[in-house]
Amino acid sequence: MTELYQKKENCYGCGVCANLCPHNALSMQADDNGFVYPVIHPDKCIHCGACQRVCPAKNDVRLSYPQEVYAAAFKDAVSLYQSSSGGIFPALSGYILSQGGVVFGAAMQEKFTVETISIHNYQDLPLLQGSKYVQSNPGNSYREIRALLSQGKTVLFCGTPCQVAGLKEAVTGLDKNLISVDLVCHGVPSQQMFQDYIAHLECTGGITIKSYRFRDKKHGQDDYYSYTCEAGGHEQTVCKRAAKSSYFRLFLDGNLSRESCYHCKFAVPERVGDLTLCDYWGIEKEHPSFAKELKKLNLCGVSGVLINTEKGKNLFEKISSEIIKQPSAFDKLSTHNNRLLAPVKPGVDRNTVLRLYREEGYKAVDDFYFSKYFFKILRGGIGSFIPLPLRKRINRLLRKGKGRKK
Repeated sequence: MTELYQKKENCYGCGVCANLCPHNALSMQADDNGFVYPVIHPDKCIHCGACQRVCPAKNDVRLSYPQEVYAAAFKDAVSLYQSSSGGIFPALSGYILSQGGVVFGAAMQEKFTVETISIHNYQDLPLLQGSKYVQSNPGNSYREIRALLSQGKTVLFCGTPCQVAGLKEAVTGLDKNLISVDLVCHGVPSQQMFQDYIAHLECTGGITIKSYRFRDKKHGQDDYYSYTCEAGGHEQTVCKRAAKSSYFRLFLDGNLSRESCYHCKFAVPERVGDLTLCDYWGIEKEHPSFAKELKKLNLCGVSGVLINTEKGKNLFEKISSEIIKQPSAFDKLSTHNNRLLAPVKPGVDRNTVLRLYREEGYKAVDDFYFSKYFFKILRGGIGSFIPLPLRKRINRLLRKGKGRKK
């Protein structure tokens, strides 16, 4: 009998097995927490082993230690603002599209599902920009990419490390024109919980949410979210700090991710993609003159870029005139981004949150959060009136105080 996994921590939910099964004998189905796992349909399965051969959890995928590291930002201020960090993904994508290539990434769709889609022109690029803290449904993207590569097309794929690893297994021998970009991942919550969160916001607020943005740069590159909604015939955009969203804050604290995220073998210095992108937190400390230059140019946001292969290096050089960059080092970047060194740790409230969600629905999760995290929310609200440099200085002093107490 074909066995895909024994423990849930051994399945990333990337969907490559179901996507590439030659007999459509697998489907991705949600468990009680909303996380998707492959289910084998015995009447269709012929035990060919194709699903196991492409599984990134079961196979050793080639990883590469970064050759070069940069802090970088796109000079296109409009596109940069639409991005969560430094806009390097749209810069890379723009070049690929200009050469007749195809770009794949995660897009927020109707009913607030997140799906991996393809775009063929620059006008559609905003669909793929911005963070989506939800596990993306790959749809038929793996099959579509195989077909495009077989036709000699150039493909740029951007996704979580496990998705990139699954894709590499799926296109073995066809990857000459594939350029992969992995994102430094904090873990992935389920689509089901995110949709229930949106429904809860609509119900409690008496509103209809039209769009949702996890990272809004209205107040800089910090953790703000926003949504556009309609109430009483009027449309408005609401922008708040992450602490005022139960979903956002519980995610950041490690309480909402699937089991495999806490055991991820791709949260290491060696990377699976040709390029790796992330936020360059701590840029003011590591490269203060570069941070000042970005501010002088009125560029909001900066990315950490890890160049892992010659293919990635060649593409990065193609966009050099479109970006502003600063050579950096892995140690500098990883000091402020732990997911380059180790997987996210389970939050202290994860079991409670998931139990409440299973038994009582998202409202119970929201009630729990706003009850337990009241003072953190209050502190976040007060903090929004304090300039960012001063907030960081206060946080450093608080951390030093905690260290002395220990």
